[in-house]
Amino acid sequence: LGPSLLKWYCLYVLIIAVNGMTECFMFAAMSKDDVDSYNYKMMVFSAVFLGASWYLTVLGSVGFVIANCLNMLLRIYHRLVESGNKIIADP
Repeated sequence: LGPSLLKWYCLYVLIIAVNGMTECFMFAAMSKDDVDSYNYKMMVFSAVFLGASWYLTVLGSVGFVIANCLNMLLRIYHRLVESGNKIIADP
């Protein structure tokens, strides 16, 4: 269990580093209305995370780390799409 958990946690650390960079960029480029909309989307991502955590806990603690990885990857994807839309809309 230990080596497997450590492998997944190392991947998680890499993913949260990328998540932090994309989040900084998005918050720097957001207006107040964008932040309000983003907060609603974070509630949706939280619900997805809770569902994934519940489903993946059959794998034990590794499943919880995988659920966190999935949550962060979804958030990164969302921010990359939003960043691309913002860059295209405001050249």
